Amino acid sequence: MKKCVRCGRELPDIAGFCRHCGARQSLDESQQNSGSSQAGIYNRLCWEIITEISNLGCTQMEMFSEIDDLSQKLLSYSIDTLTDYFSDGVDNDYANSKCPLYPEALSVLNSARAKYEKWHSRPRQLLQELKAAVLKDTGEDIDISGFDLDENFFNIKPNLNTEDLTEVIQDINWKLSDYFSDASDLLDNMGEKIEAIMIRLFEKK
Repeated sequence: MKKCVRCGRELPDIAGFCRHCGARQSLDESQQNSGSSQAGIYNRLCWEIITEISNLGCTQMEMFSEIDDLSQKLLSYSIDTLTDYFSDGVDNDYANSKCPLYPEALSVLNSARAKYEKWHSRPRQLLQELKAAVLKDTGEDIDISGFDLDENFFNIKPNLNTEDLTEVIQDINWKLSDYFSDASDLLDNMGEKIEAIMIRLFEKK
């Protein structure tokens, strides 16, 4: 074992990167020539997973910013509409009519879907590659379930009124928060798994 050149955490001797802080580690000549070996594959996977954890945070912030803005608009519209109704007796059929912000909600959710799919494809591929490598080298079938959102996650029913649409958007926001937390934990656990496997496979040699 060796210590990270930046954060001081213990790492496998063969590690080219620190999974904790992302710092590149020095390798001797034999280790540097292992790029096409199995050790090199695990080093690459570790580094790319570290990168995807960072990309996850950026994607999450972009998606939440748009959805939060929509939630605030829905809340303001709801308050203004109800205020008009109770103060002026305006018959706006608030409970039954389609929310005028519904098209904007569709646009925001389609944008969120596109951001999710753009980010999700690469770490999904890395997890599948890691799963295959671990199964081949150790016989262990690692669990990567829970990394995919349901294909209908960003779909909403047509013609929702303001109250129902607000509730749906808030529910999506909360579930996204849980998803990204779980996805981050899964990727971090896979980094830890890679480190453990590298120790098992290469430290004894």
